[in-house]
Amino acid sequence: MPDDLVGPAMPDTDDDALLKAVGDELKRLRKARKWSRPDFVRRLPGNVPVNTYACYEQGIRPCPLIRLIEICDALGVSVGYVIDRARRQLTACGNQRPTNPDEELHARLVGIEGTLARLVDGQAQLLTLTQRELRLLQFD
Repeated sequence: MPDDLVGPAMPDTDDDALLKAVGDELKRLRKARKWSRPDFVRRLPGNVPVNTYACYEQGIRPCPLIRLIEICDALGVSVGYVIDRARRQLTACGNQRPTNPDEELHARLVGIEGTLARLVDGQAQLLTLTQRELRLLQFD
């Protein structure tokens, strides 16, 4: 399959982390629609026990592909969207799954702090360079 169809290669992650990240995304999407788990499983075809679905969201149990398709259809998103969001979550967290939203937020803030530090450092270097140029101009 061409690389442009499957997206960039997934960094080395363990299956459990990806399973948890997909579950986190399913939970986020369900909650965004303000559906409880029992409300949501009633929207799914077939008879899915609430506890089984809870295990998918918690990353305890792998979700069969056909079931993932049904879940995504009920949520109004594609399987690709869910997988992509899960992959981004893992990448943003250094391939380590966040255990709660505070950890995810912290990981993102650390990344932002690093970017700001590099920008400030770059500006300080530029300022130093500009001061040197001014001193050189004064000697001319």
